[in-house]
Amino acid sequence: LIELARVRQRCRAGGIARLEAGPKGVGVEFHNPAAARRRHATACAADADLQWRDDRLICTGATTTPVQRLRAVDTLLTRLQQSSR
Repeated sequence: LIELARVRQRCRAGGIARLEAGPKGVGVEFHNPAAARRRHATACAADADLQWRDDRLICTGATTTPVQRLRAVDTLLTRLQQSSR
């Protein structure tokens, strides 16, 4: 429960409107997708598992348990935070 609150705070700070984690990866929708594309362009260019589909940033990677999904979300949020500096 506490970890989910941390994820929500990090999403707000990163301008993320919606985040979904499933068995095939993590999808992120931003409040301002155009600004997010510019801000995170280097991260997407450097990582083959990050790609834009319409206005969503998708990080592919198989997960089977909720713990793995939470870990994948944490990793993605850290990568996005580092790329926006």
